[in-house]
Amino acid sequence: MASRNKVLREILCKRPPYLSGSLPVSKEDLILFYGRGSDLGKINFSGVTHEQLEHLSNYCEPAAFGLNSERVLDEEYRKAGKIDAEDFSLLFDVRESGLANVIRDQLLTGTQASGEIRVERYKLNVYGRLASSSFV
Repeated sequence: MASRNKVLREILCKRPPYLSGSLPVSKEDLILFYGRGSDLGKINFSGVTHEQLEHLSNYCEPAAFGLNSERVLDEEYRKAGKIDAEDFSLLFDVRESGLANVIRDQLLTGTQASGEIRVERYKLNVYGRLASSSFV
């Protein structure tokens, strides 16, 4: 058991199971479309307004989170909203940007590092609520 822990520690120290950084994008890549029916919204995050953020926040459904094996909605712990994948779209293309390749190259090893990874929208999480003129 101690031997496995040592091996795992060495692997995680050499290659942590996450990556971070920034990626320069165009203003068009920062456009979010969301909504359904007549309740539609469009935000360009390169120049977003208070009203646009408020509309986005109000459009969201409350987002539950996993606790043990349950889905819990507790806004005192985490105040978040969500939009399901079928109700939003981005102009940003993760494949065209090269981001998918960077993720694969940095996180996968061996034969997995040369394979294709699947990238898909799952949902959009919006954390916090508007308070006066700032997003908290």
